[in-house]
Amino acid sequence: MNFQMEPSGESGTLTIDEPLTIENVSGLKALFLDAYKQANHLTIRFNSLPDIDLTGLQLFCSAHRTFSEGNKEMTVDFTHADIFKKQAKKIGLIRHRGCDLERSNNCLWRKP
Repeated sequence: MNFQMEPSGESGTLTIDEPLTIENVSGLKALFLDAYKQANHLTIRFNSLPDIDLTGLQLFCSAHRTFSEGNKEMTVDFTHADIFKKQAKKIGLIRHRGCDLERSNNCLWRKP
């Protein structure tokens, strides 16, 4: 996993290529906090996502809410991350509407 700021200084990209399970989400949390401090817009891309559990999904939701509350934007490119939506559905997170903080229909759990 790594976080890179764009030359403009306004946005950054977080690239993920390892499992997001309870054993290693603390590293992702640190990257989310760093990205929040530095960027107004964060794009998350997956090189691959071998696994994600409830802890990883909760961290994503928390980060998304934090960005929304701070009037910042977090977008996720789900290419190479089919397991993300599959696990969210299995756990029961997928829904028709997002939370009260949702702007522009960008809730992670919104049904496509």
